[in-house]
Amino acid sequence: MPKLEQALQKGAFCCLGSLWQQWFHGYTPPPVKVKQPALVSWGLADRTHARSDKESIMSQLSQVKWHSFQHAGHSPKLETSQEYCDLLCNWIKEA
Repeated sequence: MPKLEQALQKGAFCCLGSLWQQWFHGYTPPPVKVKQPALVSWGLADRTHARSDKESIMSQLSQVKWHSFQHAGHSPKLETSQEYCDLLCNWIKEA
């Protein structure tokens, strides 16, 4: 059985983000500055975007909190839902 089919049977999903990254590899969008508070999170076990510069978005955010999920991949909100929920609720209270 092909690896993609196996992955899909185990709950994986295809996202357009990977396709987008391949089409626009090397393209740098014009800089913007987001002034609103932002929470950025990343699952350290994310293999779907292994080559991505995970922190590049932070240069466009003036008020950012960064959080890495040690034991989550591409979908921390599903894989570590309680930790994600706690993080989000605490961030909202602080904002």
